Amino acid sequence: MNKLIKLSIVILILHACTDDKKPVIQDTPTIMTDTATTPPTDSMPIISLGKEQDSIRLRTKVLKDSLSTSDQPLELSWKILSDISFENRMNDTLESYIDYPVFGAGPLAYDGAEIRIDGYMIPVAETGNEEIFILSAFPYSQCFFCGQAGLESILDIQLKNDPKRALKLDEQLSFKGKLRLNDMDLDYLIYILDDAELIE
Repeated sequence: MNKLIKLSIVILILHACTDDKKPVIQDTPTIMTDTATTPPTDSMPIISLGKEQDSIRLRTKVLKDSLSTSDQPLELSWKILSDISFENRMNDTLESYIDYPVFGAGPLAYDGAEIRIDGYMIPVAETGNEEIFILSAFPYSQCFFCGQAGLESILDIQLKNDPKRALKLDEQLSFKGKLRLNDMDLDYLIYILDDAELIE
């Protein structure tokens, strides 16, 4: 894909995420809010500083442990993906401040897991490139690209194989694949589903 087009899409997406609008998403498990602390480990990424960091690490570990006994693919809700904040930092390449995602315990616990997620297909024509497939928590009229939801409400679908049929606007679909969190690469969305397969 043309890097300039991709970068333009990402800049538009990142710029819009500074909006205070948050999606209203329902029906998910409650994430523990235990404030106990634990020392950092090599297997847990550094998220923030101090007690908040320790709390996120602990909650992530507890969630990962509970998920490891579950059958895969794991059911993932959009509410869990909404456990995110943003940190405004300088991007040397763009010579501008960019909002970078800071993932909470919910998304971190699912990072690298085989998951299944339901959503609405955003049409290829709307992204400007036939290689991009995006799943949204909301129908097109209420989605991120219309300014009605946050960046956490869309998922970059990296298909394992080309779809056998055309995927239509607002079609409710289910995909399975490996979830990858992205907090640095501006060529992709913050949530990526690798080796994604459409569940018919």
